[in-house]
Amino acid sequence: MESIKERYRTRPDHPWAKLPEYAVFRHQDNGKWYALFMNVQRKKLGLSGDGSIDVVNVKSRPEIVGSLRMKDGFLRLTT
Repeated sequence: MESIKERYRTRPDHPWAKLPEYAVFRHQDNGKWYALFMNVQRKKLGLSGDGSIDVVNVKSRPEIVGSLRMKDGFLRLTT
């Protein structure tokens, strides 16, 4: 999160009282979010093992989503 603070000069917002460790980063000009940091149980993501992992949900331009999904560390969830 520190690199986002430095690079984009935005501070995290913590909008959920029940989940104070979750952080939302928003554009300064319009208040729309571009990144959500959260800690999710591995089982909820269909991953093996116990415990939880840190997850970053990032909004992205549609034309680069496909190439990001092919990289290690990116998880594609289907509904």
